[in-house]
Amino acid sequence: MLTTTLAVFLHFLLTEKFVFYTNFLTGSIPTQVGLLVELTRIDIASNELTGSIPTTFGLLTNMDFMRLTSNKLTGTIPSELGLLEKASTYFFSV
Repeated sequence: MLTTTLAVFLHFLLTEKFVFYTNFLTGSIPTQVGLLVELTRIDIASNELTGSIPTTFGLLTNMDFMRLTSNKLTGTIPSELGLLEKASTYFFSV
């Protein structure tokens, strides 16, 4: 079990997969996640993340899978996610 904030992992700038589900991550999703332009998959479900989904997720043009369920996210799903042309599977619960 890993207990920390998501920001700790942002040094993985060239990673393609960001999978940290069920790790008790806390805090908000940093806007800098949008800088991880090589990401094809992000799975940060079943944590304790709060706040909203950053609009910078719209910069993740290689993204084809995103799962953010079972957190404490609030707000709306950013319209910028509609710009992701490679999108195939997204799971949200805000």
